[in-house]
Amino acid sequence: MKVVIAVLIVGLSLAACGGGGGSNPQSSITTGTTTGTTTGTTTGTTTGTTTGTTTGTTTGTTTGTTTGTTTGTTTGTTTGTTTGTTTGTTTGGGVAVAVSNDPGLALAPNALNAVIWPNEKRQIVVQARATRNFPDIINIGIIDINGGIKPDVKVNAIDTYTYQATLEVASNLSPGVYSGVIEIRLCKDNPLICKQAHQGSPWKLPYRFEVKAAVLSQLSALPGAYDWSAFQGNSSHSGNVPVSLDPNKFSYRFEKKIQASDDYGNALSRLVTQNSGFYFVQLDDTKNQILYALNEHDGSEKWRVNLSNGPVYKPTYVPPVSPTPAIYQNKIYAQTSTQPEVKVFDLGSGQFLGQTNIGQVYSVNGIGELVADVSGVYGQASYSSGNSSFVDFGVSLFRSAFVIDPDTYKVKSVAKFRFDSSMLTFNDQSVMAYRSTTVQKEKNSQAAERVGLSIFNKFGNGAPVTLFSDYQFVNMNAISVYCPDRNAFLSFQKPEGFNSSIVIFDLAAGKFAGSSSTSYTNSSLVCSKNTVFAITWPGTLSALDINTGQVLWQWKPALDDTLQVYSTPQAMLVTNNLLFVSGDKNTYAVDLNTHQTVWTYSHAGELSLSRNGILYIKSRDNTIVAFNLK
Repeated sequence: MKVVIAVLIVGLSLAACGGGGGSNPQSSITTGTTTGTTTGTTTGTTTGTTTGTTTGTTTGTTTGTTTGTTTGTTTGTTTGTTTGTTTGTTTGGGVAVAVSNDPGLALAPNALNAVIWPNEKRQIVVQARATRNFPDIINIGIIDINGGIKPDVKVNAIDTYTYQATLEVASNLSPGVYSGVIEIRLCKDNPLICKQAHQGSPWKLPYRFEVKAAVLSQLSALPGAYDWSAFQGNSSHSGNVPVSLDPNKFSYRFEKKIQASDDYGNALSRLVTQNSGFYFVQLDDTKNQILYALNEHDGSEKWRVNLSNGPVYKPTYVPPVSPTPAIYQNKIYAQTSTQPEVKVFDLGSGQFLGQTNIGQVYSVNGIGELVADVSGVYGQASYSSGNSSFVDFGVSLFRSAFVIDPDTYKVKSVAKFRFDSSMLTFNDQSVMAYRSTTVQKEKNSQAAERVGLSIFNKFGNGAPVTLFSDYQFVNMNAISVYCPDRNAFLSFQKPEGFNSSIVIFDLAAGKFAGSSSTSYTNSSLVCSKNTVFAITWPGTLSALDINTGQVLWQWKPALDDTLQVYSTPQAMLVTNNLLFVSGDKNTYAVDLNTHQTVWTYSHAGELSLSRNGILYIKSRDNTIVAFNLK
């Protein structure tokens, strides 16, 4: 059979229960005019000219490529009945149910059901696989007379017998329920007319799209949720929120687009939440850093302040970034990268309270950012900062931890040793920093020390209380988490951007406990009870046993999506019953018991969950979408 891809979409207006009409898309390949009235039967005249070059891939028993030119005029009248198509208003619930089709073409899925939220660009992938040979040239037509899908359908070959079509739901549909049947035609002539249909054509694909409106419900606390205060939620960075959620209760709340610099992908910091507000730092087009406070109710602005007043600090080896702010005792601490300082503001009013100087900021995957803990606000400063609280070792990459005094807003040293750019990770009593490279003990000294995981009492004098001497790993810029149910510290063997084993330190036993047998991308790592969730290349979610490192189960996103393995480090969070994970296009909720996708939204990015049960998705184009989860 000789396949010619000629995708045609013919649409009439579509009305739905509680909503307005749909679009009137025209043929995306063939020019022409369609007139008539749809009342279960389509009667009309199609007149148009098809002129162009047809190039297709030969499938079936004949292999190779067929290229030819078709020139001519097709004029005629088509009168007949379109079967299996529902038009007009649909009331009530239900789902689209598959219909009986000729077995020569297998469709997956065989019925389309989707919930569509405001501003959502929902794409649906359908695969068609031929189970027999179709002789002669095949023109493929995808016909929806109801206007439920957009006309720009994309079709590509997967293999000799399988084709994949990417459909996008019409974007101008008002709230309501829209049902119809898409026809997939295989024709020897123009699919819009299809007087010479192949055996079994058309194949019918029922759909039901429920378009929902935004819900600005009254804000109230979600039992078990907490204020999202740091990278992956809290100072342990576990990404774990102990709540049970019902996906059927999820609803869209609002969308907020923030104008930011196009030069860097992290122009917007990660979000932190408290007091029914959410907060972030923006790097604007003039490289000023702006601290924003927005209302959780509707995304409206509470206040903003410019952090970049004063002389501009220009790092020598890193571009300007937007480190995540920290909230402690109703004050917000913002660390700038354009000046080596931390500024403190009143959380409610944005009033400036004070500032302190620190070292150069190097922010990667939450490393080098401020961390709010129950005992205070912690950060990292370089030894070459010139700050009197630190010894100048002359090497700016090596750092010491500090805590900010909540009364004077000045810093004092916490960790009296140097470590690489390592993420500060906390439990109830301790601060943990993982270092593994060789560093000099003293300035201009050839003597060197090697250490692994260092743990020091955050209420003590800064001296390490535990040293793990397993220094076989390289951990520069790697994500690390503390899993309280296991009392374990987890990180990656290799630095940010590499495929790496997950390393586990048993804190109770005081030793290195082992590593995973499979390599994972150093992008996201969250834990719940005795399970760790990580992402493998090229984008498979794996659930691992925290005691053995063995894979318990795996999950992959939709056919047209991949998991973001490098660019979005805060792409997962886990609850009692669901794992939220963001891909390249969509965000998903995966049931931890069935391992099935139970919710999808076509917007991807970094994830945060507030005390009020609001899920935030912050995309790389600096758009923030908020969802109610209760």
